[in-house]
Amino acid sequence: MSCAACVIGLGLGIAWLVGAPVQAAGSDINIEGKLSADQKRRYDTCRAQEAERAELHGTGIVADMDKGPAWAKANLPAQRLSQILRYIHLDEQVKFRCGDVFAEVSVIEAEEAARIEAARVVAARKAYEARRAEMLRNIPNPVRKPASRLTRAQTRNNTATPPLPVRFRR
Repeated sequence: MSCAACVIGLGLGIAWLVGAPVQAAGSDINIEGKLSADQKRRYDTCRAQEAERAELHGTGIVADMDKGPAWAKANLPAQRLSQILRYIHLDEQVKFRCGDVFAEVSVIEAEEAARIEAARVVAARKAYEARRAEMLRNIPNPVRKPASRLTRAQTRNNTATPPLPVRFRR
């Protein structure tokens, strides 16, 4: 498993521990065909339980629970007490049963993300090789140096050989 997959799994685990809803690792990753029917059913159930738990948490139910059972019995209506019982049940389900489910799905998401990244790298490499091959086919001719004085003199005099250098004697 790649390091990116570790980070994705760690991020999902941390989101689960703090009670935040778990999001897919990447928006372009589709794991629908990768899950078995049982995995998909358990994952959907856990997501629904987690969403309901987050909804109850948003109503301030934790503040009511922190005040204690005696205060709750004396001051809260029966409907609110049943919501507290439901929240406790959902909290236990998410903490103790859904951890494995989310871990399985995060591993599958990481594998799918690694497969997509590998395909992207292969496509980029092929595009690079194609550009390089095209460039090698179309190498421009070298640029000639401008004519020097000697070659200009030769063309004026129509001499094939350049004059010999003068030797100095001592």
